[in-house]
Amino acid sequence: MDNRKEKDLKELMENGFEVDLSICRNNLFVVKLHGPKDSPYEGGVWRVRVSLPDEYPNKPPSITFASRIYHTNIHEASGLICLNVISEDWSPTYKLLNVFQYYLPQLLLSPNPEDPMNKIAAAKLEDNREAYNQFVRDHCQKHAMPAEENISSSAGKAGNTDDEEGKAGNTVDEESKAGNTNDEEDKAENTDDEEGKAGNTDDEGKAGNTNDEEGKAGKTDDEEGKAENTEDEEEKSGNTDEEGKAGNTGDQ
Repeated sequence: MDNRKEKDLKELMENGFEVDLSICRNNLFVVKLHGPKDSPYEGGVWRVRVSLPDEYPNKPPSITFASRIYHTNIHEASGLICLNVISEDWSPTYKLLNVFQYYLPQLLLSPNPEDPMNKIAAAKLEDNREAYNQFVRDHCQKHAMPAEENISSSAGKAGNTDDEEGKAGNTVDEESKAGNTNDEEDKAENTDDEEGKAGNTDDEGKAGNTNDEEGKAGKTDDEEGKAENTEDEEEKSGNTDEEGKAGNTGDQ
């Protein structure tokens, strides 16, 4: 790359244009173009491919859009641009900075439906300018938003997902704790039931002991009754003997 080409590239970068030199071969490189303010292209960013011929600046650069763009004077599929100043009206006094700082932004601001590269866009522009502008905005949202913005949006969604997963995890933990609490309450109830059963068993045991004691008391009463009957019989036997003795005395 000769001094003029290097000078133009350096001037582009010094004025804030981002130049991708990673494919810089055969004088080919890519420049990022931002949509002009107060236009339906505002906020969009496009990659513009630049190829400088060996005869540059005596011959114009070859400039095409590498990113998709919707415009009456730009072919949507190939990115070819219909702009006289970078073709037959080119002058060696023009520089790349002029192209990216003035000519291309002016083309985006002032589409010309009389000499279209996109006939459908040209017809839409002539039919309804506001509808055309809205279509351009929608197209920019879909195809020309900065990569940094898309990355930030993706990161925001990921962050929300983490939050939701965290909330879900907390809910599971709370449900688990609630389940443990219920288990402990169930265990406590089971313990109470077992203690109640044990208490009933004790009561039955006491009742059984009482019955045993009453039974023993009954047996004692029976034995005492038998002893009394024995004494009565002994008394009767004694009386009988005395009567027998009295009878013997009478006989004598």
